[in-house]
Amino acid sequence: WHALGRSTMRGAFARPPAAAGASSGGIGAGSLAGLGRPRPGGGVSGMMPVALGAGAELSLDQVGLAPALSTEVVCGSCGTSLSSTTKFCLNCGERVSASSCGSRLPPQANFCWECGQRVGAPASSAAAALPSSGPALVVPSLAAPALASSAGAGAAAASSVAGAAAAVPSAAAPSAAAAPVQAPSAGVAAAAASAAAGAAAAAQSVVEAATGGGSGGGGGVPYSGELAEQVHREASLVAAVENERAWALKRDWTDVDFQDGPEANKARLQAFEDSLVARLRQSSARALGASGEFVAESGGSSGSRDTGGNVLARVLEPLASKTGGQSAEVKAAVLDDPEVLGSSLDIVGAYLKNYEIDRAAAVLETVLPSCRRRGGLWLFKALNHLACVRMKQARPQEAFETLQELEANAAAHLTSVEDNDEAWEFWETMYRNFGWVLNSLGKDEEAVGYIQRAIDVKERVGRPPTWFDLWDLGRIKATTALKRQSPASIKESQATITKALWLHKDVEPRDLVMRAKIWHSVGECSFALGHMAEEASIGKEALINSPNGPCKSEEAKGHYRKALKCFKESHKLFKTTEGAHNPLTGTESQGVAWALLKLGKEEEAKDFLLDAVEALSRQQNGWGDGSRLDAEAPALGQAMQTVDRILDAHRRSADREGLERYFKALDRLCANVCGRLQLSKERVDASVYEKLVSSCSMIMVASNVEQGMAKSQELLRKYLWQSPGTPQAQLCSELLLSLQNGEGGSAPGAEQGPGMQAFMQALAERKGQPAPP
Repeated sequence: WHALGRSTMRGAFARPPAAAGASSGGIGAGSLAGLGRPRPGGGVSGMMPVALGAGAELSLDQVGLAPALSTEVVCGSCGTSLSSTTKFCLNCGERVSASSCGSRLPPQANFCWECGQRVGAPASSAAAALPSSGPALVVPSLAAPALASSAGAGAAAASSVAGAAAAVPSAAAPSAAAAPVQAPSAGVAAAAASAAAGAAAAAQSVVEAATGGGSGGGGGVPYSGELAEQVHREASLVAAVENERAWALKRDWTDVDFQDGPEANKARLQAFEDSLVARLRQSSARALGASGEFVAESGGSSGSRDTGGNVLARVLEPLASKTGGQSAEVKAAVLDDPEVLGSSLDIVGAYLKNYEIDRAAAVLETVLPSCRRRGGLWLFKALNHLACVRMKQARPQEAFETLQELEANAAAHLTSVEDNDEAWEFWETMYRNFGWVLNSLGKDEEAVGYIQRAIDVKERVGRPPTWFDLWDLGRIKATTALKRQSPASIKESQATITKALWLHKDVEPRDLVMRAKIWHSVGECSFALGHMAEEASIGKEALINSPNGPCKSEEAKGHYRKALKCFKESHKLFKTTEGAHNPLTGTESQGVAWALLKLGKEEEAKDFLLDAVEALSRQQNGWGDGSRLDAEAPALGQAMQTVDRILDAHRRSADREGLERYFKALDRLCANVCGRLQLSKERVDASVYEKLVSSCSMIMVASNVEQGMAKSQELLRKYLWQSPGTPQAQLCSELLLSLQNGEGGSAPGAEQGPGMQAFMQALAERKGQPAPP
């Protein structure tokens, strides 16, 4: 990222020690984490489903970007590029370009822009009077800013809100620092204020020195007022640059581990939302030139408006009544405010960690146009978040295209071998992310190739593979081995993942979320081995017809027991850190329940099945692009399988009355599905939806409790379309909807429907056959 920053923002500038010390704090540094790479202290903001492993969003806190200020010095003797504060070339020892009055100049200058003398001429007495111990201020000339707002809609309005920060480069790094300083988690606002104050103080001291003012009395040279104003303007520009850079790198909300349980996690996330709303109101008031009373009435409390989960809309939508038809311009100005934009991107990372996918998508899609106009770091950060959101939504092709755009932008700036080697963490992350996405697209061989490239990048710069590399390679190779039906390869992959688990426990002892994900991967390998052993024992067709039936093969049982142990350990960690109904915990409940059913432990499975349905009824991830009829929704398949397992567990244990406990969760589940998918018989997974709704209806009618039949009919009327295409849905529709108020009395012709015909045919085919054991 340092190399990327230098390429996107050519040049550097020197600052007096007082300013450098003040503005370096709070800018952020550290390791560049990959998608799925845990941060110390636990908690990851993943973009992958837990079944494939989950990971943290791309960290940008190591970006040491230089501003777009063209003040680079080149030695006139040997051509070596030097810092703008350098007086003598470090290569040949020759004095670099400087005027007789002491001003630092661009390398191509032949005459001084202050005293007018030829470069290299003897110093004048005025120049000799300058304090030898005082630092020289480089007065930079503006180059084309890479991270600044460009021409386009809202650019003019942005300047009224963000001031100079919207029209100048959005990063500045002291040339003397090898890397920026880690921003304290207390907040970026203080860091930005400190940076601006330091730059302003430096500007004041330089102006005083240049004009003969200051407390020292006669230490300075009486320069013209024009020079003092120029120096002050340039120093103010530096302060604005530092302020925007701090907000661009803000990630203190994203870096929270969110491992304190559901209530604490929810309260912390709400506090972040409230802080963002307050910044939105302040920015809106500035844009409107309004007093502080406006912000109190514009949006209410952060949770008082129904805006589809978009915290930005709570403040921005009421602007229409305050702007006299200029709401679009004001909204654009507010969203271009670095404080609002940086906070918005930061809260997206926090949302992702908490699987608040709807909120993350709403905020990100709102600010993405502003990030595209600004480009550079703003765009890189937004694109990374967009890839994370699309993967969590189960839209891997869109995530792949987003990563391609991000890669192309980075490759345009990293052109030399040295730059790419210095940016090795960026490319490691990029290749790893491609591996995750390609794995989700079913391109396992390509995925393994990208993971290996990520490892090769590190080895090229002398970095050894980590537990994360072992986990990545192990789980993707296990997926490939399962498709090839190769137990030996799965065992080899499982050994690799197990090694990653113990290494992770040593390196990241507090990261319980990632540990749970690796435990799940180990368990998946055991479950796959059990499935293959059972298939070898009873045959593929029998296993397809009874996927949840109790296993009789002792070899398979051994693998299922190991899988159950891993899944339970993972579930315990997820439940402790994220709560019982978090999507991660819910997915693990599905795994535990299935393993218990395979081992004949129906009673123990029921509590996990209830938690799984509750989690699915709240789940925001995994539904795909609901507006597309040709796109499958993975979460829909999980829901259907979970409901089928409920029927199997209660049928095998002859527990009708226990089915009533699922009623409310099943109704919420159907409502959640209908709210996320465009329901149509033309959907590629329409048959899965029909089976889900009809199975939910069967649970209600099979409960044998009062109102069970009526609730079943009500559910079918609300969620199942007319004339379904699958036999089970047809039978439920014909039998249940033909009854009157759940009390009997079939409608004429109901027995002639296709569902009843299929049912009667199945009975005829079984006539004379012995009853099943």
